[in-house]
Amino acid sequence: MLTKFNSTRTEPRVEVVYDYKHQGSDTTITPATVWLRVYYSRTQRKYISTGVRVLPSQWSERYWVVGREDAAQLNKVIRDAVQKAEKTICEALDAQTELPNTQQMKVDRSEASFLDWLDRQIDVARLKADTRRHHKAMHSLLTEYGRMCRFEQVTKSNIQAFMQWIANREVLKPSLDGTLQPAKIKQSTVYDHWKRLRKYITIAQGEQLIPVHVTKNLTISRGEPGRRVYLTDEEIDRWLNTHMESPALEMARLRFIVQMGCGMAYADFISKDFSQCEKIDGAWVLTERRVKTGEDFFCVLLPFAVEVLQKWEWKIPPISNTNYNKFLIQVAAICGIQKRVTSHAARHTYAMFCLRHGVRIEAVQRTLGHQRLETTQIYAQLIDKDVLEAYKKAKIIV
Repeated sequence: MLTKFNSTRTEPRVEVVYDYKHQGSDTTITPATVWLRVYYSRTQRKYISTGVRVLPSQWSERYWVVGREDAAQLNKVIRDAVQKAEKTICEALDAQTELPNTQQMKVDRSEASFLDWLDRQIDVARLKADTRRHHKAMHSLLTEYGRMCRFEQVTKSNIQAFMQWIANREVLKPSLDGTLQPAKIKQSTVYDHWKRLRKYITIAQGEQLIPVHVTKNLTISRGEPGRRVYLTDEEIDRWLNTHMESPALEMARLRFIVQMGCGMAYADFISKDFSQCEKIDGAWVLTERRVKTGEDFFCVLLPFAVEVLQKWEWKIPPISNTNYNKFLIQVAAICGIQKRVTSHAARHTYAMFCLRHGVRIEAVQRTLGHQRLETTQIYAQLIDKDVLEAYKKAKIIV
């Protein structure tokens, strides 16, 4: 774009130029800056950053930013920068004063909406449906918080205050008796929200929308790891043999039997095609890849899971994780199990059952799809605690 000024004097002009420093690269995914090149005379010129950074493939000399969901917003930023530069120069010429410096011609971006930008980023990000839902929940919390609506408000102190605000909230959770009770949000949940927010702040920093120093030395605690809930052999037996009168609860009980007989997390369990199972040396197995990590796993089905799957013709009736967990708490209460049983307890139960019955820990790691053996070793440590507790109950030790 070339903008000229109508004046009898030597006429300044403003041009929009991309990557005059030749730093952008699609190969290394390195965005470059869009600049204003301001000519004060034939020999005098200055460059002013618009703050917009895009990849070479996202830039058109004619249309400016293209191929992005937020192209219209970024082009408006560039257009505002041009208009600001033009206006400032015209005012200086009319007043017959010195031409302004580059700092005076920069656009004030304090009113730019961080929440609108974030919402668009979540919409276009390559995310699984369940993950996108979590990211949208983080956006909803930010909207409710109301103190980080604009880019200029995304500061270190505001991020810390937002995380503390989440930590102080209470949510209603089903208790062991099935009633909803207020409960504090776990620090691990707070940290999960921070992980999601940090992803987009990093993108914004790459586009020079947020200063890099905002997240420098910013640490949000992960919190203490939660206690892993799993069923003992005696509790598994009760779960297998207690029929539910309610059809919804009975379906939840049966789903859990399949899940604790295959060791899959909910996202894998509910989406896998069990009709692809193969019988190898008398055992039913399924080779798949985890939704969460992309890690391959070799699922060996326990007999009680196979029995239910065969009745269901190897198809899992769909259900949301939220409703599934609500039903599981009620099933556990009817079975006389005084534990907060959720869908992930099935995965823990599978691991503990296999280790207790002599399966090598490396085999359990492969079955669960753990990337590191250290993760699986946590279950071995829990078994050691079970052994110690058994000795205490027998009153052999003090």
